[in-house]
Amino acid sequence: MSPEVKALRAAGFTVEVLDAAGARGGNQVLKVGGAGGAPPPGGGAPGPAVLKVYRRRRAWLRGPFRALENRWLGKRGVGARARCATERETLELWERHGVRAPRLLPRPLPRGIAPPALWMEYTPGPTLHGRIADPAQPAGPLAGWVARYGAETARRHDLALQTQAVLLVPEHGGPRHVLLCGAELVHIDHETGWRAGTPLTRALADELTLIARGLLRAAEPGGRDGDALLVAFAAGHGRPERLARLLAEASRGGPLGWAHRLHDRCKRPGLTKQEARARLLRALDPRASAP
Repeated sequence: MSPEVKALRAAGFTVEVLDAAGARGGNQVLKVGGAGGAPPPGGGAPGPAVLKVYRRRRAWLRGPFRALENRWLGKRGVGARARCATERETLELWERHGVRAPRLLPRPLPRGIAPPALWMEYTPGPTLHGRIADPAQPAGPLAGWVARYGAETARRHDLALQTQAVLLVPEHGGPRHVLLCGAELVHIDHETGWRAGTPLTRALADELTLIARGLLRAAEPGGRDGDALLVAFAAGHGRPERLARLLAEASRGGPLGWAHRLHDRCKRPGLTKQEARARLLRALDPRASAP
């Protein structure tokens, strides 16, 4: 049991560990209720809230290499305070633009919880990845969720292009980071992000690539047709010309494209970004019209 969980329980809170980094250190995501139940954003009776505690990762050798890797890739810092600041800034930006993510809750940190840490809304529900990977789930409703995922991604990308706000584009998006919360799709885990000045088209293409790879990988455990999921996503997205342009530009990769492809192949063996992009391109309906 971590010191944070001990401190919360000693203060009379009920605590459920939703996610923890384990022995290597790092973040804890805690569902907190009881004496610490946070009022929902619209007011009303207290209920459970999420307390996300950011801590330094204990892998001493990996940290400096990860920081250098992120700088090369155009990503923000990996220190605990940097990750907390990125998540706070992203959640505030998404709420201002009406894009669904957990809302920050303005509550003081309990005794025994040292910053950096954030209170946020509790948004229960399975991940889209988990729902797709479950072979008991019928294909029809899943295709509907994936099409809606495509539509909401397109609208968020419209906003990013209008405002030039790169933090509207998740740095590690995909169905593992989307919760089915009632009738809503809620995007979680925003502690890493793109640095200011990163070309927006690169960030957009990277998210589309990660979504495609995530949908294909989610389909594997249940023996689903991953390419059919990509067709549903592309149909919901409804911007075939933009999708094709972004994916084609990402496939070329620029002067350092070969280095990025080698990095991806070494870090994520199996289905590569290049293959995921190619399969999403094949899923586009050439008869659809761009906006």
